[in-house]
This record gives sequence, structure tokens and C-alpha cells, in this order.
Amino acid sequence: MKFEGCNGCEGCAKTNRCVIDDDMQKIYPKLREADALIIGSPTYFYNITADMKKFIDRCYCFCSFDKSDRSVWISEFEHGKPKYASLIAICEQNNIAGMGVTADALKLSFQSLGFLITGIQKILHAFKPGEALSQTSATEEATHLGMKLLKTLTLRDSQVKN
Repeated sequence: MKFEGCNGCEGCAKTNRCVIDDDMQKIYPKLREADALIIGSPTYFYNITADMKKFIDRCYCFCSFDKSDRSVWISEFEHGKPKYASLIAICEQNNIAGMGVTADALKLSFQSLGFLITGIQKILHAFKPGEALSQTSATEEATHLGMKLLKTLTLRDSQVKN
């Protein structure tokens, strides 16, 4: 998919709908319908990728701000059933410090959008596409992360019914 970054036009301010007509328009309904997300980014220069940053910035349209105080705002995802996210940060380095702020950038961004974070996986020593799949510990942890997310959704749904 191809999409632009947010240009700060505020065209979404009244409708919570982004006015940029590109492939993000296909993603917005899926984000609104989703109960949970698994989001990941490789580390580029100690941070999330430019594409992930564009994706996150385009989620700005989900937020509403107080007219007199922009430090007061909410996300439309804070209404109704809670939404959850599990996060994966990947880097080629041998230690967590080499990952920089990748995991925190994901966590803070999705928390600010109203997602409850069920887990964060940090994968080291992965440079080439698919390389993390050869790490048994990484695939086992990813499976655990996914199962925890599923259990969280199951528990949420059982509480809603009661």
C-alpha cells in the first residue's frame, strides 16, 4: 500500500475522517472494526521506520481536541469496547540499547490512540527480512505474545457477557 504522511491540514478536525485520498482510506475501516492489533517495526536509526511513522501520524484523525485547550484530547478508540495491541520491535544490534526508542515510540503512540498494550516483544540480531523466523526464542515469544492477546480478548468478551 502507498500512503502519504499527515500534512497537518486539520481537514479531519470536524469529521474524524482524513481528507487525504490514498491507500490509508482502505485501512481506516479495518482499524475502526478491529478488536486488537499486532504492530511491528524494524529499527531504523534508533527509531521506527518512516513508513510506520507515516501510518501513526495518519491516525491523528481518530483524535478530538478541546477547542480552547489542545492539551485536552481523546481518541475515538476510547469509546465502547476496549481495543488492545501487541507490539514487536526488531533490530540488528546485539543489545537493547541499539534498538533506541523503537519500542517506546510504538507503545506511546498506540496508547495515546486508546489501545491497551498487552505485550511488547523486542527482537535482536535480525537484519535481513525473515531472519527473526530462524530464532526459535523469537518465534516462541511471538506465539506467546499472540496467545496472550487472544486470551485478553477472550477474557474481555466473557466479562462483557456477564
